Amino acid sequence: MGFVLIVEPEEVNAARIRAILENVDTDFEYELVDSAVKAIDVMERQKPDIFIADMQMPVMSGSELFSMVEMMSPDTVRIVMTDGGKINDTVAFMNECRIFKIIIKPCRVADDLFRPIQAAFLYKRQLERMAQENETNNKNRRLALEQYKQVEQIWKAKLDRYQRVQNIYIQMVSANLNLETMEPKIQERVERWYQWMIEEYVHLVLCGTGDYERIEKSLMASCQDLRHGCVFQMKKKAGLEFAPERVNEIAYILRLITGISKDLLNTYQIGVLFEDSEKAYVMRIRYILEKDENGVVSQRTFRIRNQSLRTALEKATKLGIDAFGYKSVLLHKENEDIYNIAIPHC
Repeated sequence: MGFVLIVEPEEVNAARIRAILENVDTDFEYELVDSAVKAIDVMERQKPDIFIADMQMPVMSGSELFSMVEMMSPDTVRIVMTDGGKINDTVAFMNECRIFKIIIKPCRVADDLFRPIQAAFLYKRQLERMAQENETNNKNRRLALEQYKQVEQIWKAKLDRYQRVQNIYIQMVSANLNLETMEPKIQERVERWYQWMIEEYVHLVLCGTGDYERIEKSLMASCQDLRHGCVFQMKKKAGLEFAPERVNEIAYILRLITGISKDLLNTYQIGVLFEDSEKAYVMRIRYILEKDENGVVSQRTFRIRNQSLRTALEKATKLGIDAFGYKSVLLHKENEDIYNIAIPHC
């Protein structure tokens, strides 16, 4: 139920207003006071929906009172009362104090008072509806902006991934320029390897699930073959978690490494351990290899005997890994090589 505050210092007109209000059913609450001071006291307790006061007040001027009402309750609709002989002054007063309606005194019939009040309530409801619509529109705009930012981030991430693919293509094309000097069979085999690498990039990096456990199971299933002496292990320190995009990149790197191992080596033993450092994750990959007394990998280790083909495949694989721009270090030890790759935190 709405609340109307009326200020009328003139006893005669106050009595008329009170008589009208008491003899007509109203759908709002009201309070009638005779001074600006009392009106302000009422407003401190309850903010009115509609405020009605004379343009001329004792002690405090009408403009001062209406200005104070506007400061105390900006949403209150303000109506000024005045006599018909001051209409020009009243128009100027309305513009100065942003008044909604005029009530001409004295109020002789109920409509003189109720029509402006009803119009003010209707106006207030319209303002509230407009404010609610504006709030809804603003909320929708904020949601749309948030969605736009999310989509923008997704596309930026995709753009970054596509740029990585582009880098890989560029490096592979550069490498392909040297294929013309190879035998046709070797050239065809290396080109198929490049194609496989790109397919794996799209599958694992661009369309990957980002699920570490799923990647681990997939690599174990494809790379572990104990009957033929092929061992693959993959572990991470307890509590270590990667962002999904990092998991996809790790999966691709390991897929290249395990893929080249399966193609080049008769048997292999690969152990992958993930550790965390201050600025990056460290992917430590250990290969146990058969080496001679000079530390050179034995020819018996290789499935592919052609040195040129092995070199081309190894170079292509390294290019695919280096395209991510991660820092890497290869350590050669007596019976193993250790490949350390630093993967930055997201």
